[in-house]
Amino acid sequence: MLADNKTIMNFPTLLSKETWKFVYIDTDPNIMFNSFLRTFVNILRAIFPVTYKNMQDKNDWITQKTKTSCKHKRNLNAFNKNSRDPKEKAHCIKHGKILRKLIKQAKKEHYIRLTAKPNNKIKTGNVIKTPTGNVHSVEQVPTLFVNDEKLKDPTNLANAFNNFSVTIMEN
Repeated sequence: MLADNKTIMNFPTLLSKETWKFVYIDTDPNIMFNSFLRTFVNILRAIFPVTYKNMQDKNDWITQKTKTSCKHKRNLNAFNKNSRDPKEKAHCIKHGKILRKLIKQAKKEHYIRLTAKPNNKIKTGNVIKTPTGNVHSVEQVPTLFVNDEKLKDPTNLANAFNNFSVTIMEN
């Protein structure tokens, strides 16, 4: 979602309406800053929410369980960012390891499904190349209009460029 002028102007308005008195309750500057930042970020996220682009066409291996687990991992990381509790940090690390295993297994199952179909139209080479982004489409020769004539043949295209280059050099 793109922000329009009304949305952008609403942000300073909401900031000015905030009382900020809870920021001054404590005398420790770190706690004061964290409470200020928390309020600021909450208003910022309310006005400009984070939107995620749907990448379903490229990542068919992502299951609902994977999405839920990733969201939980993001929440854990945000919660533990300023935490000093070693148990919470250990839980976050453990969840990360489980998530990596889950992602690896989901990818493995996805590619097994792609190659196991008996009437599979996808070539095995493309299945291997897809994760690396090395899938090449069929190359098409561009067309060019020269003197109201559409040229498709590579030889004719090359001759047209040669003639153009010679004409420029002569002038």
